[in-house]
Amino acid sequence: MTATPCKAFAHVFGSYRYNSLQLATTRYARAPHWGAVQIGVDYFLAKRTDIYLFCDYQR
Repeated sequence: MTATPCKAFAHVFGSYRYNSLQLATTRYARAPHWGAVQIGVDYFLAKRTDIYLFCDYQR
């Protein structure tokens, strides 16, 4: 079995820090037969502790 390489692939990532405690991210990936989107919010409670919520969609 031989795998054929994907010829067209795009990946875009964006991040924005509102302040030292809040971070928002967006990610988009696209190939010829599928696409994926991810949106996330991260809130830092302490130096090593955070709460995050990510929503993924793939088609």
